[in-house]
Amino acid sequence: DLPDVGICQDMANFRASTDIQMEHEDQLKLNVFARKTTFLTELKEDLASKKKEAQNLQDAETNLEIQCLDDDSPVPFHIGESFIHVDGERAQQMISQQKEEVEKQVHNLEAQIEKLQTTLGELKRQLYAKLGTAINLEADE
Repeated sequence: DLPDVGICQDMANFRASTDIQMEHEDQLKLNVFARKTTFLTELKEDLASKKKEAQNLQDAETNLEIQCLDDDSPVPFHIGESFIHVDGERAQQMISQQKEEVEKQVHNLEAQIEKLQTTLGELKRQLYAKLGTAINLEADE
């Protein structure tokens, strides 16, 4: 992974505008910070996708409950690239299993994000303590 362009620009500004000596260890920390920040963004995107998937499964479960009350006909169930027809009870079980798996993935992503944010906070604290306002580690949103 390449360092964030904003952080590279901060490095150039840092060298040009300060008399503080940047050590190799500081550069490594900045590189780690950039990589972890990029990874955090990817995790947040994955989390948003999984939450949407969980909501879609919840909606499907609700719709299936309503449909099963109306009739006993088989319902199409999407697996991979195709659909199979299963009875309503089996479809509910399959949706429930998928929903549990997605909820586990959401929980795992949230835990990873929390851990990564803690790590980034510590790196940010260390870098600001050493380099002060000569660098900007805040996300451009």
